[in-house]
Amino acid sequence: MNFAQTMLAELGPRVAVPEPILAYFRWIEANGLDRHFDGSDGYRHALLDPALENSCMGIIPPDPDHARLWVGSDKPEVSERLVPFCKTGGDGSYAAFWVDDAGSTQIVHMGSGSGSTMIGVMVSDPVDFLRLLAIGYDELCWPENHESTPLEAHEEEHPREDYEGMEDEWPQPLSAPIALRAWVAETFGVAIPDRASKIMRDMPEMDDENSDDPFVKWLNKVQG
Repeated sequence: MNFAQTMLAELGPRVAVPEPILAYFRWIEANGLDRHFDGSDGYRHALLDPALENSCMGIIPPDPDHARLWVGSDKPEVSERLVPFCKTGGDGSYAAFWVDDAGSTQIVHMGSGSGSTMIGVMVSDPVDFLRLLAIGYDELCWPENHESTPLEAHEEEHPREDYEGMEDEWPQPLSAPIALRAWVAETFGVAIPDRASKIMRDMPEMDDENSDDPFVKWLNKVQG
């Protein structure tokens, strides 16, 4: 079973994967970005782009228990309607497919809670999610970085002045995901912005019980 087929098989019957995301899964496989567990046929994860080998982000086969544990509910609709598929940071945060009350599949953020507390609908359509990945952040789970370019965010985290006289020890930023940018731009006829704030809406936090975000409203209803 190839990578795209594996992802579809693990997502469950209620999640209709948007065609642009399915095309991305196929592009991942065509470019040899899927990674296997050592000594097995199971997929461990997939790189977002050939240049992002060391990124904290990646596409991951769904874990059927993750949503249930994250929400804190054993209701069948939780694992059927909420399926994480993309790591957004090293803290355990994920982007997920969420089937809303109208039956449409949206892409939402599930903050880890122990690190990022960002939740809610991430983008207005799946192509915007691909544009977001193509910007080239090491992590997308920190909203304070969304006004910065990936390089600016990296330099804010690792100020060059802290390495005066030790320039060789300054952590190098990730390379730009040139291949992904070119594929997204050519395939969907869109431009890739330089920072996340040009795509992402303002995101609620986990303690924002009064948010108008539809995903937050659904969580509040499911959690009672």
